[in-house]
Amino acid sequence: MRRPSDSRRDGDGSRTGIIGRVKREGAIFLTVGILALGVTGCGPSKEAKELRLAGIEALEQGDCGTALEKLESALESGKGAGKDFRIDTMQYIAEAQYRSGDYKAAAGTLGDLVSLDGDRAEFWYLKAAAEACDSDYEQALADLNTAGKKDKKLSKLTTPGAEDAILLTAKALAEGGEADTAMELLDRFADKAAEETARDFRVTRGFVFEKRGEWAKAAETLESVLRDYGEDESIRKEYNFALSRKEESEG
Repeated sequence: MRRPSDSRRDGDGSRTGIIGRVKREGAIFLTVGILALGVTGCGPSKEAKELRLAGIEALEQGDCGTALEKLESALESGKGAGKDFRIDTMQYIAEAQYRSGDYKAAAGTLGDLVSLDGDRAEFWYLKAAAEACDSDYEQALADLNTAGKKDKKLSKLTTPGAEDAILLTAKALAEGGEADTAMELLDRFADKAAEETARDFRVTRGFVFEKRGEWAKAAETLESVLRDYGEDESIRKEYNFALSRKEESEG
């Protein structure tokens, strides 16, 4: 999975076509997809470009506080720069908010992005993921449905943010006591998952089985992941946990 620092960055600091999950200390963080700047409206000032670039660099170093300060200043400085600059900068802001754990703020920023360009399915997917992590499950599911209606690539689930949003929403639902709804969500989309992310769907399914107390199914699912995709320390640990709980429940 690519991190922000792995992306190709243009000379003015914009990134192209990046979206993925970054796993750190067991949590899943969202990396927002950034578009290259177009030519709508006037170009951003030198100050706005420099502020945005400083914000991007701070974000890549994990300093979300500084990133937000610089990016918000860039947005303010670039008020007359046109829609494309605002959309590009706001996506970085949403990423910084999400990675800092301020999911409500991230959902709000993504809501503003939806207002600017509501036909972009990826904005709806990412908004749903942030809302799910903020325990706003009803709105997250509503936004996932909206994303699906706008997603022209839904049959193959290849729109940036789609799989991330579905998996993050399912995980958040399960953690929030809505494991049945989480499983329904996974069942709805699992057959559309790309081959390279089918593993993530199965791991998440194993996690949801655990939250439902179905330890045998959880152990079986995680064992199949290890068998089909090779050894993974974190999945092995989760499998051993599920197996031990299965044996306890049967003993």
